Amino acid sequence: MHDGAMTQTSLLDQIDITSRKHRGSPESVEAHDRVVQSKELMRERIMYVVQDRGDATSKEIAYALGKQLHAISGRCSELVMQGRLKKSGKRRNGAAVLVKGSE
Repeated sequence: MHDGAMTQTSLLDQIDITSRKHRGSPESVEAHDRVVQSKELMRERIMYVVQDRGDATSKEIAYALGKQLHAISGRCSELVMQGRLKKSGKRRNGAAVLVKGSE
């Protein structure tokens, strides 16, 4: 990984991508603080699931990892933001189908 990617990842780990949604509620801020250290590991696990399956929805990823949807949805959004995942334009069971993007 080159320095630019490391900086991007490090900054991304500090940002709560869902803060606009929860409007800074103390519980959500605390939850984000708890997961900061494990964000990159979870992103890598999500990428593995998508690469293994060829595509997946966030619901399918959560099920495959034995997690609840809220535990992985932020990481999926971060991966889309990074371009590592992209929305295929398809939907399955009401959720966007994600595929590997260009890294």
